[in-house]
Amino acid sequence: IISLDLLLSCISNSVPLPTFQKTRNAFYSLIMSSVSLTTTGLAKNIREKVFTLARYMGARTTTEYTDSVTHLVATQANSPKYKMAIERKAYIVTPKWVFD
Repeated sequence: IISLDLLLSCISNSVPLPTFQKTRNAFYSLIMSSVSLTTTGLAKNIREKVFTLARYMGARTTTEYTDSVTHLVATQANSPKYKMAIERKAYIVTPKWVFD
């Protein structure tokens, strides 16, 4: 399922629709199109869910902390990624931020 917002945005910006995987009950939008995120402290299955949902909303995801990261999804505060996010003034959020 592709949202009307995504369709209209692609049309108005003359860009092709993103290529999506076939999934059930997926809703695609560009609400996170300016977001690049990584995670710290999440169990692998939760990290995969966060990445999948974020990508469905247009975010870029990475397992490494790079210069392009704008958001860190964290469940712990003393990791190297957390410290880098503080230094680089990235947004630090919880998995709930993605799930909601």
